Amino acid sequence: MSTAYAAPLSFSLTEADALAQKAARGAGLGWGMAEEAGFAVRWLCGYGADGLGALLACLAAQRSMPHLAPGQVIGQGQGLLCPLHTGSVLLDSAEISDGPLAGPLQVAPLCQPLLMLPFLAQAASVLGQQLVVAYKAGTVALPGPAPLPVAPSALCGALRLGLGAPLGPEWRGPTARVPQGRAACDAATLAALELLALKTTVPATEASRRSGAGAGTNDND
Repeated sequence: MSTAYAAPLSFSLTEADALAQKAARGAGLGWGMAEEAGFAVRWLCGYGADGLGALLACLAAQRSMPHLAPGQVIGQGQGLLCPLHTGSVLLDSAEISDGPLAGPLQVAPLCQPLLMLPFLAQAASVLGQQLVVAYKAGTVALPGPAPLPVAPSALCGALRLGLGAPLGPEWRGPTARVPQGRAACDAATLAALELLALKTTVPATEASRRSGAGAGTNDND
């Protein structure tokens, strides 16, 4: 007897971004960090990586994952760091001439480190130089057209960051080229993310119905 496998569900990058933001907010992240989650998912999906799956795994670990403060970027012994907070800190530091990205930097192990790569690509655009990420199985230079390491275990362990070649004008600044494509995920991932997203909705109350939300208490029309 053959087993039928459902094809991955396909979404636009805008839809994936919006779902990621709502799911992150439903999982307890603030709106600012939820927007960062949407950006990371959109960027990864544009390169054909499983951004939505990585985000779901990250959100599932949020309760036990320490958040990152600026002075903890290279800290050890803190457990797995959050890739969204870590990436945000490193992106912010790219505008500092003598910041942590000015020289080789080792980053402690992260939960779902794939989610940090979009922030590094954006930081490289600010710096005007590629950021080279060395991991257990090789290296990846960001930003660039090369395929990303998408295996779940590819980026496990500590990562080492260093500056690479100067970027051409098409990769620099806020108008830098962004990947184009579509997002894909399986039905189980979609259902789990939508369940988190539902937590951002506010249940109707007697007061809200009386103030005009919904049909109200007298729906005889």
